[in-house]
Amino acid sequence: MEENNTNIQQKSGSEAPKKEFNIKRLHTSVTVTAIMSFVSIIAIVMLYLALSDIAKGGDDLKLEWFVVGLSFVILAIFIISVITTIIFLMPMPGFFSKKEKKKK
Repeated sequence: MEENNTNIQQKSGSEAPKKEFNIKRLHTSVTVTAIMSFVSIIAIVMLYLALSDIAKGGDDLKLEWFVVGLSFVILAIFIISVITTIIFLMPMPGFFSKKEKKKK
């Protein structure tokens, strides 16, 4: 009886389940993050222009405040996409942990 349990433990220990990575999902996430980084740069420039116009004062500032709110939403979406990409990268070997050594 003990011999059977030892064999089962050895078999299950030597054949550790390999982690599967969803590369397609990661690729999509990286693509979205790259697009959002470009859009975020444009949003930061527009945010600067809108805030400088607000600081100067003016009669009608509705459009400037709309640009400020839109920039906030764009930057929030960018941050969420970066966090999502990092979450997809975390289980991959070599990101936070050492790379797995190949057995000869």
